[in-house]
Amino acid sequence: MNIKNRISRIASALDRHGKPLGEYGDRSNAWLVPDSAGVITLPADATAGERRLHAQIAALFASMLPPSEVKAHLLPGTNGTQTTVLMPELLAEQRQQGPTLRWWPLRGHPEQQRALTCGARFVGLDAGRRSGKTDLSKRFLVSHLPMPRPWPDPRYFYGLPTRDQAKRVAWHDLLRLIPDDWIEGGKYGRNVSYGELWVRTRWGSELWVLGMDQPARFEGTPWDGGVLDEMCDQPEGCFDLHVRPGLDTVENGVNRRGWCWMIGKPSRRGPGAKWFKEFCEKCRRGEYPDGAAFTWPSSDILPADVVKQARETMSAKDFAEQYNASWQTVGGGVWYAFSREFNVRPCERRDNLPIIVGSDFNIGMQCWTLSHRLGDIFETFDELVLRDMDTPLVLNELWKRYGHHCGGWQFYGDASAHQRQSNQRISNYAHIWNDQHFMGAGRTLHYRAANPLVRDRVSAANARLTSADGNHRAFIGPRCVKLIEDLETRAYKEGTEEFADGKDQGHISDGWSYPVCAIWPVRFNVGGGGMQTVIVGGGPKEFMRPIDPGMLL
Repeated sequence: MNIKNRISRIASALDRHGKPLGEYGDRSNAWLVPDSAGVITLPADATAGERRLHAQIAALFASMLPPSEVKAHLLPGTNGTQTTVLMPELLAEQRQQGPTLRWWPLRGHPEQQRALTCGARFVGLDAGRRSGKTDLSKRFLVSHLPMPRPWPDPRYFYGLPTRDQAKRVAWHDLLRLIPDDWIEGGKYGRNVSYGELWVRTRWGSELWVLGMDQPARFEGTPWDGGVLDEMCDQPEGCFDLHVRPGLDTVENGVNRRGWCWMIGKPSRRGPGAKWFKEFCEKCRRGEYPDGAAFTWPSSDILPADVVKQARETMSAKDFAEQYNASWQTVGGGVWYAFSREFNVRPCERRDNLPIIVGSDFNIGMQCWTLSHRLGDIFETFDELVLRDMDTPLVLNELWKRYGHHCGGWQFYGDASAHQRQSNQRISNYAHIWNDQHFMGAGRTLHYRAANPLVRDRVSAANARLTSADGNHRAFIGPRCVKLIEDLETRAYKEGTEEFADGKDQGHISDGWSYPVCAIWPVRFNVGGGGMQTVIVGGGPKEFMRPIDPGMLL
């Protein structure tokens, strides 16, 4: 399809979403067509609607290719115009390996080829984060839609833990992988349901996108094959109780013997993590009938600088799971990255820096930690562990000890600080906010509206104690006796990630970890960056069936 037709179809698609071209002014939309140099110029007197259309088209073209493939960019023009420069040398270049532009080249891996050609009915991909397993699985699934079957209505599925997640992660992307001419009436016709998330092709095959949080969506229908994504977060018993029976359904004397790919990164957490780990291990030992499992690390796919950054900012266990695709044991110490040898050193109050107060509020005992941030380093120099004191009394004690501090104050803590307890007239947050001493000392409050997930907070703190590359960026002063004790002894219940806290345990390490997580949350960088760019690729290629597995890579 040439550039002019492609832009025309995008404009038509925007019309179907309730934004008629009339909204963008009375002029012709000829300005949307790139000139011979590959430039789209927004008119100097463009209306707000035309500017919005220009931005939408730029975004739509950008979405057709991964960030690493994009080679053009938005530039300011003269007299208030904007131009989208589409590099001329790329206008005629083929940028795809399948029936639509979305089939851009993947960075292949030998294990991916093995998975595509293994012939196993049940396949597990426990590969690293952003390693291509999801893209590969989607392409493998879509490649089955035109394949002939002995029955007229082959049915396939793509399942994620929840319907909202399925719609966000899979639905629109799968549509981009399917060409219009596979569907009678196209993607906006009667053979596509944007409400129920299904597509019916001209061969009679159907593809459904499902949330597995309600098994009734899956049950009662025979299936020819499908993909279960984010297996560690899938509901317990999802495959054995709900999916497998649908793949084994006998209808009119015919057993479809449906296949299933189960994919996800290794994780210690999640309702389906134990089952997925055992499934992959059984497949590798040859103990799961007609099963196979394949894995590869993210470092074989992602740029080296991305992996290096992750190694520097994540804890060893999290990096091993997320990027090395290595299953880690559940249980053990909560703060496993803490070492008295490496994380305990003299830490002093610095009058030129704000004191960061990490607070955990409890009836009967208040636990606060006092720290400084020195660039990328977090130093904790003192602690307050006070019994039978409410927040105003703890504030008085804190002022008594360090009221002479000149560097300012930053208060972090549990989101429950916002909430008024039954035995209090106002919340802990309000007590700190209204305290006259700290109000005049330049205090700021950093209490969230909602707490982060506990596992994210623990991961962030462990990464600060000891990152995957072996560096230590959090240090505790020797006078923080209770905090050191808590970091050394706090543990999970065996085989779970539920805290096995004894009396008074866990409060002070929680208080210490709140500012760490707020300042250095766990983030996953998949590369790219820089200015948003735009490209126009080549037209679709002829798509033959059955598909050569090499096309999927």
